[in-house]
Amino acid sequence: MFFAFKDKLENKKNKEAKEMEIEEIKGMKGIRGIRGKE
Repeated sequence: MFFAFKDKLENKKNKEAKEMEIEEIKGMKGIRGIRGKE
């Protein structure tokens, strides 16, 4: 029971971390795109 709960927490953390990474990559691409247009 406890381990299953821990696994769920880890999965949630990993999912959030991945989403944040994706947002960062999108942001970096956006900044590069804007700089490229100027």
